Amino acid sequence: MNRTIALPALVAELARTNNCADETASEFLHALARVVSKGLAEDGAVTVSGIGIFKIIDKPGGPEVDFLPDAELAAEAQHFHGCIRGERATFRPGAVHAE
Repeated sequence: MNRTIALPALVAELARTNNCADETASEFLHALARVVSKGLAEDGAVTVSGIGIFKIIDKPGGPEVDFLPDAELAAEAQHFHGCIRGERATFRPGAVHAE
């Protein structure tokens, strides 16, 4: 199953499940992205306890960001293909999903 969740829907779900304002949920997601991006730029890898490990890996086509979910997150996110078994997900810079 390949499902795309729009950012506003993710923000709304995060706000609903955490009983906070949409603005707060949005600020959290953007802050998380900034922290991970900064850590990758500085150290090449970032571990976010309870979420997983983000790591830059060199590939012939250019660097990619590898993500290995935390075991607890993978167990909670069983509906995400790959995360069921704690497998990695890879993100390619410049490979942007157009909605």
